Amino acid sequence: MPSLSDLLDIFSPSSAEAKVLADKRAMTVLKDILANQSSDYLPALHKDIVRQADALPQEVTVHATPELNSAYGNAAEYDPMQDRIRYDPSYSNQDLTHILPHELMHFMNQAKRVGLDTAKQHDIIELLLGAKRYQPAAQFEGYQQPVIPPGYQDLIKQWLGR
Repeated sequence: MPSLSDLLDIFSPSSAEAKVLADKRAMTVLKDILANQSSDYLPALHKDIVRQADALPQEVTVHATPELNSAYGNAAEYDPMQDRIRYDPSYSNQDLTHILPHELMHFMNQAKRVGLDTAKQHDIIELLLGAKRYQPAAQFEGYQQPVIPPGYQDLIKQWLGR
């Protein structure tokens, strides 16, 4: 599978070793996230998450798993043992625009060795992205940057570099 940077030709010294490898559908969604020119909080954060994940030296694969939702009740999941994100392809590209950055945050927790447990990851993901579990994309319309509690500021900086 080609990497996201291979397809987008956005090489810089820090992204020359890009490692987000995705199937065609996920790659389309990730490319759309990066092409979004909105300066609104959530689209800009999604773009930042995708860029940072793609710049990490560790590989993560992203691919459709049709039975995922029916078997496990998940829209997507990150498997840290295999550095793999599986997503349910029955969700729209608009929904995947919110689902894939969520899973990439789990990947970055592992790759950057932040060491947060899943519950703490979901607390921060909910704060930053507006939900810890799947919500329809329409729920996020107009979502604004939250106030970051002091105890989370260092964790978020370590995790997202912000």
